[in-house]
Amino acid sequence: MTSSLATNDPGDRPAERDRLTYGAVHLDVTDAARALPFWRDLVGLAEIARTGDAIHLGIDGRALIVLHPGAERGPVRGHSGLYHVAIHLPDEAEFARVLARIAAARVPQAPTDHIFSKATYLSDPDGIQLELTLETPDRAGEITVGAASVTIRDASGRLRGMTEPLDVREVLSHLRDDDLDRRLPIGTTVGHLHLHVADLEATRRFYTDTIGFVEHTFVPGIGFADL
Repeated sequence: MTSSLATNDPGDRPAERDRLTYGAVHLDVTDAARALPFWRDLVGLAEIARTGDAIHLGIDGRALIVLHPGAERGPVRGHSGLYHVAIHLPDEAEFARVLARIAAARVPQAPTDHIFSKATYLSDPDGIQLELTLETPDRAGEITVGAASVTIRDASGRLRGMTEPLDVREVLSHLRDDDLDRRLPIGTTVGHLHLHVADLEATRRFYTDTIGFVEHTFVPGIGFADL
């Protein structure tokens, strides 16, 4: 069974109809002194408050990430838990700024083009994965979802892959100044979370039937569900 979603009509985009608003994401880290420069200075979040050992980081007084030191270890592959947290930028210029800041710091990152979004991926000192992303639904024409694949055609009708190399030169052309130290702006949000799970179908049922989420994409053949 396949389904298609035309994304060039705003009324057809699930994100335009029902956008979740996330509160702060709480992360256990092994060493706050090591994690803080990553989330504050490299990513660009502002330190808002400290409550006990917890460090609250965010935008305009609103926490997006809370660091809790004292974890015994970082994430372990093959275990249930956080896959990555995604911080969404509000426009091309601010996405370009954070990508350029990471590059200038020579921190490994993976710039990726998903067609419906531009993203870059990196890991904090504990190995917690972060996606920094800019939604670009206007670039996607139609997405066809099957049981084992997702097919994307861009706005011009050309067949594209779900993950392609990002045109970094094009992204950086939107940078309006050379201030790479500027904090993330108002309008930055936690846009989504991806989780590693042991049983995709059981987890899908939990979030749809028990919690009440709406299923957007379910591709068991590649082990992926988007709710």
